[in-house]
Amino acid sequence: MTDVEQNLRSELHIAAAEYELELDADRLLEAGRSARRTRSAHRMVLGLILALAISLTGVVAAPRIVAAILEKQTVEFTEAFSWNGTRAEFDQFTARLVDEDGVNRLTVTAYRDQKEVAAVTQELPGTGASRFRLGSRTVVAVFPGEVASLDIVSDASHGTQLSWASAFDRTIAIGMFFEPVKAPEGLDWLWLDGAGTLRHADDAPVPSATITLNGVAHLVYRNDRTDELGLWQWSRFSLKDYAETDLLHGGMSRQSDSGSVSWQDGVLPVGAHDVQVTVSRPDGAWGSAVLPDGTVVVLATVPVETDTIITGFSYLRADGTRVSHGR
Repeated sequence: MTDVEQNLRSELHIAAAEYELELDADRLLEAGRSARRTRSAHRMVLGLILALAISLTGVVAAPRIVAAILEKQTVEFTEAFSWNGTRAEFDQFTARLVDEDGVNRLTVTAYRDQKEVAAVTQELPGTGASRFRLGSRTVVAVFPGEVASLDIVSDASHGTQLSWASAFDRTIAIGMFFEPVKAPEGLDWLWLDGAGTLRHADDAPVPSATITLNGVAHLVYRNDRTDELGLWQWSRFSLKDYAETDLLHGGMSRQSDSGSVSWQDGVLPVGAHDVQVTVSRPDGAWGSAVLPDGTVVVLATVPVETDTIITGFSYLRADGTRVSHGR
C-alpha cells in the first residue's frame, strides 16, 4: 500500500467513525487500484473512491469524505503551443496543481525541444483570478470555476490555451505573446464562465448579450474599460471615433463550415428602439440587443464574402424622433 493510499484509508476510517457509518475502506482502495491499472490515472483513482464513498455512506457523510479525498488530490496536464509555424518562446508546458492542507500551489514548467528551460511555482488565493509571468513572453492565469473561452485584451499578437482542473474547480490558462510582457498582472483577460456570463479578469461582468441569427448564437459585448465593441472570439474595434453611419460600411469576412460568411456590427445611441435594418441579400439576417449598460448593438450577416452587408437602417431615439441612414 502506498503512502497516499494509507493516508486515504486513515481519512476514510476517521470519517466513518465520526458519523458512525459502515464503510469498507479496503474495498474502496481496491476499486481505486483496479482503476489505476486500467488507466494509470491518479485522478481517476481518487474520483472513483469519492463516488463509491458517497454511494456507500449517504449524503450526510459526503462532505467530510470529499474534503478528506480532495486534500490528497493533484491534477496534472500538458499543453503544446504552436502558431502558424512561428517558433514560440516555449513549445510545451506541464502544469501541476496541488492541494496541501487547503493551500493550492501551481507549478508550471516550460520546455523547448523537450528540455526544461523555465519553471515557476505560485500559491493561489482562495478566491479570484491570478496572473503571473513565465519567461519574457508567456503569461499564466488561473480563474475560478470552469471557463468556456477567454481572450486577452491586448493589441499584441498572442494565443491562448486553457484546461479546467475539475477537482479544484479552477481553470488554468496560458497566453503566449510575440513580444515581451512588461506587467502580466495588469493584463485584462475577458472570460466566459459556465453560466454564459462574460467577465473581466477581476470577475467584474462585461456588458454583453446574445443575438441569434439563422439559429446561430452570437455573443456581442462592449468592453466598458477600453470602450470597444466586440463580437466574441471574432472581432473588436474601438468606439472612440465611431459614428453610427459606420454601421453601413466596413464588412468583415470569416470562414465557416459552410463557406464564407460576412458580418457587420455597430452601436446606436442609448435609448434607441424600434430598430429597422435592410441587408444587401434576401438570405441575410440581422438582429439587435440592448446591453446591461444601455448600449444598443446591431449585428447583420450574409452568407457570402462581401463588403456590403447593411444598406440602410433606422431607429427611434429615446425622445421618439425617427433617424434614418442609407436606403
